[in-house]
Amino acid sequence: MNAASAEAVRRTIAGPLPTDATVVLTPIGGIFKGFRQHGWQDVERSGWWPQIRRENIYVIQIPQGGAAADLCSTLGKSPRIDLLGYAGSLTESMLVGDIVRPGRARLVGHDVDMPLAGSAVHSVVTVPHILFTYESADRLRRHSTVADLESAHLARALQRAGGAALGVHVLITDRWPDLPFYSVGPRNLALIEKRRKEFVAEFAHQLQQSPEGAA
Repeated sequence: MNAASAEAVRRTIAGPLPTDATVVLTPIGGIFKGFRQHGWQDVERSGWWPQIRRENIYVIQIPQGGAAADLCSTLGKSPRIDLLGYAGSLTESMLVGDIVRPGRARLVGHDVDMPLAGSAVHSVVTVPHILFTYESADRLRRHSTVADLESAHLARALQRAGGAALGVHVLITDRWPDLPFYSVGPRNLALIEKRRKEFVAEFAHQLQQSPEGAA
């Protein structure tokens, strides 16, 4: 994509988003709204997807799945790009409510890992839909520790654009094989909501302290 096309795509999707902005992407409405409680305000003429900003730090609510790859392909000059979302654990070593920052991402069905700005202890596999069977989770856990719907799509787009490594921060909302998402009860739902608020508060504070550095 040439510079003119990238600018047109960015303005269509995200409005007048500065090329040097620090960008936070999230498909989770509760995470997006949570930043308003920490000083982020609505942006006028924000393009297709809602966004809020505080100084030069923009939070954009993206669709679930790989649609935001189109936006990421235009963010090669942004000093820092983070994805905040939900993920399912593929290992019993994680608990619902844990925060994980994987260091590698893989698109399901592919053999190539893409680097992320996180810990090499964990890797995320990006799947096309929510997992519904034990068999699919068992296959995935051979190579990855968590599963989501977005990370690898966005990491690949940024890599192709020559941008900074994507920072992925996910809140574990369910766990295979013993606690898939559809069996999470009210007690765990309350825990997830509590941890989501803490997650946003901690991340918002880190962003304000170091908008271009690792959180």
